[in-house]
Amino acid sequence: MNERIPIKENIIEEFITELEIENYSEGTVYEYRWTLNNFFSYCNKEVNDLNHEDVLKWLETYQKDKGPHIINQRLSALSSFFNYCITEGYINKNLIKTRWYRKLPVNMPRFLDKTDIAKVLVQSEHLPLRNRVIIIILISSGIRVGELAKLNISDIDLDKRELRIQGKGDKERIAHISKYCSYLIEQLIKCKSSKNDYLLESRLNRKLSKRSIQDVVHNFGIKLGLEKSLYAHAFRHTFATELVDKGADLRFVADELGHESITTAEIYAHIPDQNIINFYRKCMG
Repeated sequence: MNERIPIKENIIEEFITELEIENYSEGTVYEYRWTLNNFFSYCNKEVNDLNHEDVLKWLETYQKDKGPHIINQRLSALSSFFNYCITEGYINKNLIKTRWYRKLPVNMPRFLDKTDIAKVLVQSEHLPLRNRVIIIILISSGIRVGELAKLNISDIDLDKRELRIQGKGDKERIAHISKYCSYLIEQLIKCKSSKNDYLLESRLNRKLSKRSIQDVVHNFGIKLGLEKSLYAHAFRHTFATELVDKGADLRFVADELGHESITTAEIYAHIPDQNIINFYRKCMG
């Protein structure tokens, strides 16, 4: 181990810089910085003087009223920091114990059933072209709202029906769209009055924001009269559920969604078939 260890503030800044170089999202960088500042404000020690008890006391004091997701996020942030410190020779072991992580409840993702999908497709035909494109892209490609907001015309290959997506951490991938979606995009591009590269524009010819896209989806859901509020991410879950229901391999589903690990896509394999649910409700109420 190095004889002279930098003060903790300098090590934190080194670590944050490393995250930024590796293209971690702004939200993740903010969360990691907040966690480290909170931890070291409570435990006013230098990095090489810390022990397991320091971390456990902080966890019990500051995180006692927090849910399991938040606690695990904070532990993950600290664990990443300690791993960085090990790599740099500041400490020789990670101070996070696996048993401190909370067991997470399994929440089934919200998705539209086949009846609601049919409503979406039929009623979307009455929307202005731009808003119709938003709905059809989301439901036919499974991309995130933020990814749709970043989409430019130059990212679209209508012949191959492909979208070049800039996902989390600025990682690029290819998403696919239906023939109908490709047709709508082509019509929207032809109708554009401005010469900029934005696919989705506001009335002032500015790039449409993520928030504006979410509002389009939410307001559309209100008009449809669905039982639950409609959010853009439900289209992503619906897309994945439909792929699995039609026999798609989970590796393919994970690739289409932009997940590096197949584990994230496995939840869609455990969603009950909608035909079974409908049959049960018909028989049992």
